Formats: sequence, C-alpha cells, structure tokens
Amino acid sequence: SLVVARVAGVPAGTLGDPVISLRSECDRDSTEMACSARGYDVSNPYVIPPNPAVLRAPVNPPVDPVTGEGIGQYTLIIDGVEVGERPNYQVDVELRPLAPPPVNDDCSRVSEMTLEEGVAVVEASLDQASSDLSTCGEGGPDVVYSFTLAEPSDVLIQVSSKPSEFPVIVSLSDLCGGPALGCGFGLNETLEAGTYHLTVAGADPMSRGLVELQVTATPLPNASENDTCATAIALDGTEGSVQGNTSGATNDYELSENNLCTRDDSSGGDLVYRVQVTAGEEIVFTAVPEIGWDLSLYLLNTCDEDVDQACLAGQDGALTETLRFTPQQSGEVYLIVDGANGETGAFELSWETTP
Repeated sequence: SLVVARVAGVPAGTLGDPVISLRSECDRDSTEMACSARGYDVSNPYVIPPNPAVLRAPVNPPVDPVTGEGIGQYTLIIDGVEVGERPNYQVDVELRPLAPPPVNDDCSRVSEMTLEEGVAVVEASLDQASSDLSTCGEGGPDVVYSFTLAEPSDVLIQVSSKPSEFPVIVSLSDLCGGPALGCGFGLNETLEAGTYHLTVAGADPMSRGLVELQVTATPLPNASENDTCATAIALDGTEGSVQGNTSGATNDYELSENNLCTRDDSSGGDLVYRVQVTAGEEIVFTAVPEIGWDLSLYLLNTCDEDVDQACLAGQDGALTETLRFTPQQSGEVYLIVDGANGETGAFELSWETTP
C-alpha cells in the first residue's frame, strides 16, 4: 500500500508543528521508514506550512509463505516540535493501492514522449520511484522523459499531481542528468531544434503518487526580414499600420536595466522600422501586443552607437505602448519593437503624423 497519513493540530490547541513517523517496529528507531514535519500548499508551492504534517510512504509487507499474502504491522508515531500544554490533534490515515516501480526510473531507461500536433501528455506514478537525479527540489522520487523538436519552438511544460495533493518539480536539460536549462514547478522556454530530457520529481521525499506531465511546443515564426537596422522596413505615409512578431527575431538592440529611455531592459527579440520625420511634426506610434506580453517601444537616431545613448524616446509602461515624438530636426530615425525581460510575441504597430 501507499500509506498516506495526515496529522493536524486542532484549532485552539498548541500543536502547531506536528511530526509524524512510520516504523515497522515501534520501539526501534532504526526501522523508521518515513518521517515528515511539513505539509503542502499546492496553490503556492513556495510556501511550506508546518501544520498539518503529511506523510506518504510505500509499504511492501513480507509475504506469508503459507497463504502467499503480504501481511505486516506498522506503527505511526505522532510528535511535535513544540507540543505545548494542549497538544490535541487529528490524524487521518489512508491505504491506497501501490503502483509498481516506474520503468523510466533512471537515465538508462528514459521514456520518449511523442508530440502529436505539438502536444504530448503522459502520466506516471512516483509511488515506488527512487531519487536518482538532481533537481531544484529536495530529493523527491523521480522519473525521466525525452522529447524531440523538429524546429525552434516555444515550449510550455506543465506538471501536477493527480489529485492535486503535492507539488511536482520538472527539470529540463540537453542530456539526461546534465546541467539544467530550467527547473521549477513548470517551465516556459524557447528552444532550438533537438532532443531534450525532462526529470519529473516530487518536491520532497514525501511527494509520492500519480503525476501528469504535459509538453506543448509552438514553432517559432520564421525570422523577419527587418531583424536589424540594415534591413529595416520603411513606414511610409502620414499614417498606417503593420503586423509583426518578435518571437523569431534575435536580440540585436538592448537597453540596459534602469535606462533613461524606457526605465526597463529590452532583452527580447527585436524588429526595426525606418521612419522619415519632419522637424516640428509630432508622430504617434502605438504598439498593441497579442496575448498581453511585455512589449517595449523606442526610437534610435542611429544603430551604430550604444543603444542607451542613441535612444531619442521610449515607452514601456503598459501592455499597449503609445510613443509620442516631436523631432527637432528632419531626418530618418529607427523605431524598435522589443520586449522587456526577454519576452516576445506578435503585435500590431500603427502610426500617425500630426502637422
């Protein structure tokens, strides 16, 4: 069975930080099989509440040679860090069917995920998984998978327990057991074509049960022709609009953090537009990002100098950015559609000149 035990100090009591232990022999601490002094807040996995304490442990009782049945007696010991004068508690114990050990328990037996129309979903049980690989968790049981991208893609990786009872960690790497490209309670990464490995692990040794992993890959759009100032698209006329997408663009122009132009960095992929301006005539640019990514908009008088120094005006304060600019002299300037904090996406850009 998978033993799931939960002990909580009762309201108005003094057992605020209970501890629960599972032993095969009550009076021998060397037979301890699991011990827990923490619980979970799945909605906020970075918070570890001390009350209740939750224990989840696999139990394989010895088989009776006569009956062929597995029968064993075990002990739950309930304690507390600070018990106080009213250490009243409630304990709930559930015995669930124990899933067999997973076949993909280490790097010698990686399970391959096949993306169908960019999506793959798998389930696995961590009931009897071992802890073989390092993640950003606390040594919970783990299983390993791989998936292959045929082209550069935005990849969303989601993990959860089923039912939602404990937090699950996912670690992404080029090679199984190699340095992590990302690690957390879910990931959203932009990846080149190739094969990648995922380690799915319980957040700690008590995180055992059924988990679900979903990988969603969205191919990046082809690189845009106006990726640099040398290939900038001209915005002709006194008004108009164009569509664009920075997801396939490189980060050629980057404002530093806390710069005087937009007050934020611009570390995403960027696209460039050429604009002919007339002295004294205000021109208004409006950029609307799709699905609300953090777009950055700024004007450069040249692309051959430090971007912070070349910036004439910029805007990065809301989802829709509106940039007003009245030049002191006529000439050509460069409008950069960028993204703060590395964000990218599709957008609509419009402009209008006011005499």
